[in-house]
Amino acid sequence: GNLYGMCQRNLGGYPDMGVLFQYNYLSPAYTNKLTFIQANGSFPHSTNLIEISVCPCTSAPAQPAGFVGSKYVCGLTTVTYSVTAVPGVTYTWTLRPGMLSPVYNTAGNSVTVTIDQTVGVAMNGNLTVTASNACGTSTASSRLISLIPGTPTSLSGPNSLCGLTTATYTCTNMGTGVTYNWGWPAGMNGPATTTVNSATVTMIGTANITGSVTVTPSNACGTGGTKTKVVNSAPNALGSITGPTNICSSSFIPNGVSKTYSVIPISGIISYVWTANTGGATFAPNGGPNDFSTLATLSSNYPTCAIITVKATNQCFVSTSKTITVCRSTLSTCTARPLVARPIDMEEDAKEINLSTVNIYPNPSNGLFSVKFNANSNYQKMNLEVINLLGQKIYQTNINNPKSEINISSQQNGVYLMRLTDNTGKVVEQRKLIKE
Repeated sequence: GNLYGMCQRNLGGYPDMGVLFQYNYLSPAYTNKLTFIQANGSFPHSTNLIEISVCPCTSAPAQPAGFVGSKYVCGLTTVTYSVTAVPGVTYTWTLRPGMLSPVYNTAGNSVTVTIDQTVGVAMNGNLTVTASNACGTSTASSRLISLIPGTPTSLSGPNSLCGLTTATYTCTNMGTGVTYNWGWPAGMNGPATTTVNSATVTMIGTANITGSVTVTPSNACGTGGTKTKVVNSAPNALGSITGPTNICSSSFIPNGVSKTYSVIPISGIISYVWTANTGGATFAPNGGPNDFSTLATLSSNYPTCAIITVKATNQCFVSTSKTITVCRSTLSTCTARPLVARPIDMEEDAKEINLSTVNIYPNPSNGLFSVKFNANSNYQKMNLEVINLLGQKIYQTNINNPKSEINISSQQNGVYLMRLTDNTGKVVEQRKLIKE
């Protein structure tokens, strides 16, 4: 044998020390010593000795490497598994159920087992081995063993079949001796079984194919799980429409309002078509392959609530539709109207939101207006704006006192709109001002 992990020093240095006997000594004790005889067979004098001390380890062994042996054991009587041998370590094997009568080699890095073919899926799992020395135990090395095939972890191939005449589907390779059992929806013509992990199918006619491709592996020892992939000729299902569902009623006056609505784009689409169940809405762009986002213009005669719909079309079929309901908001749910420069109807707007939160005087005036808030109003969190007939904001201030002043004396004589909003942007008061 060989000496492993040893330190040595020559205590005598005599030239008559010839070839020494080798000794296999694996004890971790540091003080153990071995004394060798000389080549002529005589015992050495106490001064011409070689002292050999077993050196201590400094760390646990590395994870065992070079794991070999059959992963797929269906039909096998015996199998040998091994890892690369490392001197000075002990190996511990954890066998799978159904691995019987283990026989280990001298170094312990190899084991031969008898396979019980009747245990079924209980044998499926990791066979493991660790290496140990006086300093500890390594991380386990493992090998996944399969008696009966498991469930394929993947099944690749096209989901959308529109325009295709053939398609190939491939699943996880489940090992040697495996048969793959395939299932095809109506309109797809493919093999029932293959001995390889892929299959090619042809499309029958122009039918709208909808269903699932399935594959189930099996071998002489049993049948594994089924992997499924949904396929169809029509476009994939559209996601939900995004866009505002409640729009402040005042936003529709007088020329309507425009809002953006969209869906997540899907592949293979030649047109997205947007419609509404009312004549009060138009859409642009609309009907093109990139029109998954559109600007909806909702006219002033838009009803209280209406439904916007989108459908996607590929070169074969039309998708199922997606809808969103869009309503005019009442005062209690209305958020502030966008401050866009557009003509507004002062009389109509002034009538809409008048809760008598403030008293404005004199009105009409020469451009100087006093604004006095009621005692129960939360004026500290309000913003005051004045807007002209073109929808342009000409005056703005944050309210800090229960009594404030508006000065628009530099503006032309005419009618203006005063708007009060709270700290969330909600309109709490709209009143008309007249400058003379």
